[in-house]
Amino acid sequence: MPSKFLPSVTLATVLAMPFALPVHAQQWADSIDVGVTASEITSAAAAQRYATVDADLTAAIAEALAAKPDNAKGGAKITVDLDEVALAAPFAGTPGPTTGVMAGTVSVADQGSAGSQRKFDLAVAMNQIMPYVPGNQDITVVDVSSDAVYQAVVKTFAAAVVDNLPN
Repeated sequence: MPSKFLPSVTLATVLAMPFALPVHAQQWADSIDVGVTASEITSAAAAQRYATVDADLTAAIAEALAAKPDNAKGGAKITVDLDEVALAAPFAGTPGPTTGVMAGTVSVADQGSAGSQRKFDLAVAMNQIMPYVPGNQDITVVDVSSDAVYQAVVKTFAAAVVDNLPN
């Protein structure tokens, strides 16, 4: 006759044993928060163009982080506060190569290291977006509200955020 005691002991032993989490579950997750107050963008055209910049920049930073070879450990909590005045500036006139198109304050906290925080201001000008402009179009004649310029600005800013992260 099988004992009812043995399954109970086996179950209790299994439940009491420590178990290892998969490696990916042990790592800190990156946290990215982009803030912009659309109502403070003084140009209607800029406000329309940057309507989804928070989600778009968050995705671009995440993509740049994933491509960074030494980001395997993860753990950065990244907060970006975009400057609404800077977003509107290129829409106020004819932007030149040094016209700022996106600026903001970036805060980075390493979730794996208590007290490890860094804060810096970051700005991107028209002449910095060229690597991301399709076909190396002339940025002096491209409409600042075009999808190509918008995507290039977002990708350039995201790359600069990731390049400025501590190693």
